[in-house]
Parts: sequence; C-alpha cells; structure tokens
Amino acid sequence: MNIANVLQTLNIMAATFGLKLSLTKTTLQNKGAGDLPCTFSLDRVSVEGVEEFTYLSSRQSVTGCCCPDMEKIIGLAISMIRYNTIEEQWTVVVSRLIYAASAWIGFTTRTDIQHIDAFLRRCKRGGYCSPDLSDLVQLVEEGDDRLFRKIINNSSHVLHGLLPCPTTAKQQYNLRRRPQDRQMPDHTGHLADKNFLIRILFKDSY
Repeated sequence: MNIANVLQTLNIMAATFGLKLSLTKTTLQNKGAGDLPCTFSLDRVSVEGVEEFTYLSSRQSVTGCCCPDMEKIIGLAISMIRYNTIEEQWTVVVSRLIYAASAWIGFTTRTDIQHIDAFLRRCKRGGYCSPDLSDLVQLVEEGDDRLFRKIINNSSHVLHGLLPCPTTAKQQYNLRRRPQDRQMPDHTGHLADKNFLIRILFKDSY
C-alpha cells in the first residue's frame, strides 16, 4: 500500500468519528528508519516529506533521537531551580524531568537517557537533589507502575478502555504469577513497542 492510499484510508476511518484529515497540515516522516519520504500531491494538495516536525510541543526527528526535547526539559528544570527554595528544588527538578515520561520514554535513545542522568548527577553534587535519587529509568519505571495500577483498578480511567480484554487461558503450570491478567497484544512493529501500554503489558512477562 502506497502513502496516498494510506492517507485516503486514514481519512475514511476519521470520517466514521466525524473527523476529517487535513492534508494542508499533514507532513510525512520516516521515524528512525528509511529515506526521507518524497513530496507528492493528493487531491491537489502538496504533502511534504520532512526531517523533523513539532508534535504536541515535542520535536520529532527522523533519527529517532530526542536530544532537542531532552535539552528543553533540562532547561525547564534549571529555571525551576532558580525560582524555588532549597527545600523545594529537588522536588521540582524531578517532577519536571519525569513529567509525562510514560508517553515519551519509549522514544528516547541511550544517549538521551545518559544526557538526563548526567544532569541528575550534577544536581546531586550541587545539593539540588537527594543523593539517594534513582536514575531516570528507575524513576520512570516506578511512575509507569503507579499509572498502570490506576488504569487497571479504575474502570473510569481514560486509558482503561485501551486495555486488552482479560485472558481466558487456563494456567495449568506451577509458574510465577503474572503481573497482570490481560491478553498480550501482537507486536505490530518497533513503533508500537514504544507505546506505554504495550511496554507495560510486556514488562516482566517472560
């Protein structure tokens, strides 16, 4: 299926929800793999292939690297240090760094994570963070676990409807207990694996 057919299919799917795909605001990008998509015309509207664009205030790069966003997050954390008391500083630094991390951590590279971990180490040396503060990955994993428990236990949670159905398989083996009772979704590609729910459902599943 070519790009034009994909966009037309998306437009049809959107119409079932009373929505319409805006081609004038549509750009094409190969996220982390492949050549830059060629610009083409669809319904007399030019759809451009780009190396990066901004989505929900987040810069999406063809390399898959989040360095620009990491620098922005660190900059915001530094600005919070300047305008808070010593007692408040370590709390606001951590809260700023991991804000909405469940959504973006899957798109980071090892370099991105090392960038923030290096900043946390500098904060510890400067007394802006607790010396016992965990690294970024552990902080995010703890937040992921808390969020997932809320989603599982609250049927009114906005993300609860996105969970797979509970599994009906009978467990006849004396194995360790699974962390959750949901059916395991299919692996549809590397981008899907970066999704929060996909990551958390497969966590500790093996």
